[in-house]
Amino acid sequence: ARPSTIDYYRNLKPFSEQELHQWKTMLEQRRDWLKTRGIEYLFVIAPNKNTIYPEHMPGRISKVHSQSRMDQLLAYLKKHSFYNAPDLRPVLLESKIQRKIYQRTDTHWNYYGSFLAYRFLMSFANNHLNLRAKVKPLSQRQLPFDTVDWAGGDLAGMLDLNREVMREDKVNINFGTFFTYTGAKIRTRNRLVRHGYTECENASPLKLMVVHDSFFKKLKPYFSETFSRVRYIWDWNLGFYPEIILKEKPDLVIDEMAERFLLDPVPVNPLK
Repeated sequence: ARPSTIDYYRNLKPFSEQELHQWKTMLEQRRDWLKTRGIEYLFVIAPNKNTIYPEHMPGRISKVHSQSRMDQLLAYLKKHSFYNAPDLRPVLLESKIQRKIYQRTDTHWNYYGSFLAYRFLMSFANNHLNLRAKVKPLSQRQLPFDTVDWAGGDLAGMLDLNREVMREDKVNINFGTFFTYTGAKIRTRNRLVRHGYTECENASPLKLMVVHDSFFKKLKPYFSETFSRVRYIWDWNLGFYPEIILKEKPDLVIDEMAERFLLDPVPVNPLK
């Protein structure tokens, strides 16, 4: 079973000191292994919907502890590690006043929320990483957002009410107007790990590799247009793939994890 977002929201089970140390060690090992091969590294946490919209949670669901696991981990890394992890929460909290950034019937951000995350991460990469070239992110002027009628997202689907009862307006964008992909392939290894890549002739020469969960689905078009080649590995367990990295030779590796998965065991490093 996957982690309960309600348990996470309540801060029911904080990290232990040992778990925080394990996270720190795992992230530093990945960063250092990549750094010795001239590759930069980013670990990104996609905030839970109820982290950005706590005002919509029922008042009877109270918090047991004041800090979330994300609070704990980012604070621990800041105090005990040289690893600098980006925090997407401030930009999302600030922007939710202007426009809906998560769908009402879905746990994930919409295309506008993912665009805000994408822009923040590209700025973070330019300011904090040692890439061989600056990243040139897409601007909002290039991406006219609109709304379309939608049958509802994963929350509606869980209730089997997504076809008629829980429809809503979905923030949408016609990526087909702007993005050209070549050689796109997806190969399934098993139920939880899927591989694929995109290539874009007009993008920056930089190459990217991403290990991710379902939150990255709405980020893919932005990154695929920004980097000349992107290798995607959809892996909820956030595995590390040295052989694929050595074959791809990316300039940057991004590990993305939904905040709720911080309740899972610390990812494993198959490194010698």
